[in-house]
Amino acid sequence: MSDDPIDFLSDLSTAISSKRTDVERHAEFRQLFLGSDIGKRVLYDILEWGHIWRSSTVRGDAHMTYKREGERNLALRAMGMVFNAPKQRPDRQQSTEKDG
Repeated sequence: MSDDPIDFLSDLSTAISSKRTDVERHAEFRQLFLGSDIGKRVLYDILEWGHIWRSSTVRGDAHMTYKREGERNLALRAMGMVFNAPKQRPDRQQSTEKDG
């Protein structure tokens, strides 16, 4: 793996174009963040940066509050992807109406 940011950014187009299911994405996030002590520490850092354990509001500074809320949203999204399994869609629609 290259440490060059340009190589990383060029690889993003491949990553973005590959379609993954929610189930695959959930499994990848769990493997990345819960599969090792390093992954757990990185997830904890992300949650800390996202102001999960403290208020994200800044009294008298709406712009900083909006910024922190954006950071919080991203951290919550990552945490949700790790800990909340996606719901499986039914193979076919089930009707609740009774015939007759």
